[in-house]
Amino acid sequence: MEIKDKYFTISEAAKFLQVTRQTVSRYIKQGWIHAEKIGRERVIAKQELYDKLNAPDVMRRGVRLLDRVIDAKLIQYVRNKYGYAPNDEIQIINDKFVITRSNGTQERVDYPELEIVIQGFDEDNKRAVVVIKPLNKTKRSNKSK
Repeated sequence: MEIKDKYFTISEAAKFLQVTRQTVSRYIKQGWIHAEKIGRERVIAKQELYDKLNAPDVMRRGVRLLDRVIDAKLIQYVRNKYGYAPNDEIQIINDKFVITRSNGTQERVDYPELEIVIQGFDEDNKRAVVVIKPLNKTKRSNKSK
């Protein structure tokens, strides 16, 4: 078994946890994650990270992580639907999207009615699979014969 099969680099751990490299480094500094140094690279044992994520005290963090994934997907949806530029900042505040354009102007977009489906976990990429689509507002007719 190769080293890459047993360990995450800091960047890989950040991608897996869906946080920044700086956050992973802070987790290491705080002692939540243990890192080893192999050569010039700091690495984290994959099994330790899997165990940490399955621990009961981490389940709340998992929910927050899923919230972040959903928020990111919502922002991506709004960016694509309304054609906002990549450098336009989009935040979710009080059920509205607040867009700050690169020229400093701000606008607000109401939270669209969307269906959010959590389809599972992508084992290859170690990420939650979240699909967001517009809510289908078809009216059902109650036809009686």
